Amino acid sequence: MCDGDTLLVIRDRLLTKVAKRNMKDIVPLAYNLRKAKGGLLTSDEIYQGMIHSYTGGNIGPISNQITRVWNRGKITQAELDTVKRLTFINNQVIDYAKTLWKAEPPKEIAQQIKEHTKGNPPQFFIYAKDKLPSQVEPANNSAMNRIMNAIPSSRIKFNKSIGRFDYRMLMNQDVEYEVFEDNPVIKSYEYWNTHQYLFNSGENTHANQEDLYIYQKIRENILTESGKDIDYVVNTLVAYLYTVCPTSTKKVLWSSFGDVIVRNLQNNIPKNTTICPICGKRFVPERKWGKYCSEDCRQKAERILDKNRKKSGASSG
Repeated sequence: MCDGDTLLVIRDRLLTKVAKRNMKDIVPLAYNLRKAKGGLLTSDEIYQGMIHSYTGGNIGPISNQITRVWNRGKITQAELDTVKRLTFINNQVIDYAKTLWKAEPPKEIAQQIKEHTKGNPPQFFIYAKDKLPSQVEPANNSAMNRIMNAIPSSRIKFNKSIGRFDYRMLMNQDVEYEVFEDNPVIKSYEYWNTHQYLFNSGENTHANQEDLYIYQKIRENILTESGKDIDYVVNTLVAYLYTVCPTSTKKVLWSSFGDVIVRNLQNNIPKNTTICPICGKRFVPERKWGKYCSEDCRQKAERILDKNRKKSGASSG
């Protein structure tokens, strides 16, 4: 599967079978596109090409329209024709920076494309683009949704004996926060999260030191651009990334503000408490039960210990 940015090569028979089935009767398209005009490659020509690339070379919206069509489940000939036309437009956009040419589709064709690309993005955009459930289409029986349902929702498996993860433990409980689209904290974070490469020197000889510099600068930039106190910034980002974007990676958050988050955790955990190794309950230890929260847990621990001793004795004998 390839989305233009990432290529995933796998040897899964089921996925290969699904891919072959969905590619049945799909053939390469043949059409004539304009070629770049000949001429001297000057600095001005390169500059103009870069301008056109940034202003007219974005294939993302068109690719998302194609995704909407494929997500309809059973594809009719009219929808297949729409995919062909959008692919044609996409190829124009890809070459636009050098050809400076894009053809406008006839009105009736443009209307057909509009009709077949209505609606929200597919369900898997929750994971691919951090969309909310209200921003995507309900899951149907399309190939992508069936593949999505076969993927575990999380790679993290929590011990059954501990409670549910509470993101509020990572926050300063005495400081307010706000989560809305135009919040300067969130806008600054999203920008620097996708522009980390601006700090990259291109050398990997001191990767740890360079990473430290990158995240320190991101932290400074977010604080400066938002003009907010660091506790407000951390609270807002924690709430945003663990509720609105729960599937997003949190590396920039933890690498840039990890010291503040750890401090919040330490402050939010009750003092002089420990975790029972049997049931996972947090408690204030009492001498009569030692490191266990109750007599029941202490006895259960002794039974486990006796069982392991008997196994060890049997194997050595």
